[in-house]
Amino acid sequence: MICWNARSIKTFGALERLINFKKFHNLSIIAVLEPFANVSLLDSYRMQLMMNSAHSNPNNKIWLFWSKEVTCSILESDQQQITCEIMHEECSEKFLITFVYAKCKDYLRRPLWESLLKWSNNGYP
Repeated sequence: MICWNARSIKTFGALERLINFKKFHNLSIIAVLEPFANVSLLDSYRMQLMMNSAHSNPNNKIWLFWSKEVTCSILESDQQQITCEIMHEECSEKFLITFVYAKCKDYLRRPLWESLLKWSNNGYP
């Protein structure tokens, strides 16, 4: 799994580096922060990364890709985060993971903190 602040997946060599990194480390989950690409291209990037599924948060600041080895249920997706329930075929337990792209101003991060607090009290690892 990797969470990468790409600052544009469209820059020269960025996608190629990510593809090579995925192959080298056998990644089954990739989160890209700041893709700076139109969400209509999400499926094209998914195919180039050879992933089975993809999701973008509402403001297109977080792109999430996962392979067939992973069962990923999106539990919440908003302006600052994507929270998922993950089950990998090699693991016996489900777990939660949250990919965050937080707002700069503290008062704008309050909804994020409320969401993180809500998910922290659910008994998942």
